[in-house]
Amino acid sequence: YQEWTACYRHIDIYLRGGDEIDQELADYFRNNALTRTRKADYIQLRTPFEHYRNANRKNRDVYATIHQKDGRWIYAGLCFAGETAVAVHHIFLRETFRKPEFGMVFFKSIHMPFEYVKNQENWYSVISGKIDGILRPGVKIHIVNKAGREISVEDTVPWAG
Repeated sequence: YQEWTACYRHIDIYLRGGDEIDQELADYFRNNALTRTRKADYIQLRTPFEHYRNANRKNRDVYATIHQKDGRWIYAGLCFAGETAVAVHHIFLRETFRKPEFGMVFFKSIHMPFEYVKNQENWYSVISGKIDGILRPGVKIHIVNKAGREISVEDTVPWAG
């Protein structure tokens, strides 16, 4: 608790899913933090950290969540409301064009005005026609055809660079 309060970061940036937390931090979640869900075995902060699209293509809020396991408090990570399993973000894309000389394939989101590029095994976001940054590991990428039917699914991977 003391280390976290000194770092001035959101709990999800400070901790990783699976990290054990001390009783003082669990008590902070339970007694002082504004919570969305407060059960005997898990607690979620009230304010959503982010919004993920689920496998059913619905946009849902995700919340920093702690849960109790074997008498210890564990940081679960970002979870959908009322859940303690780490939420998976799903992105649904349609291919727009290829640059085979560079090994790049470009895509556009079917839900939002966002663009992405795949280069080798890595996925990147594109802003104003320029590669912005690599997508975090564990995002599910769904490639769909023009009719919106799924062609393939893959997970983003850690950057090996």
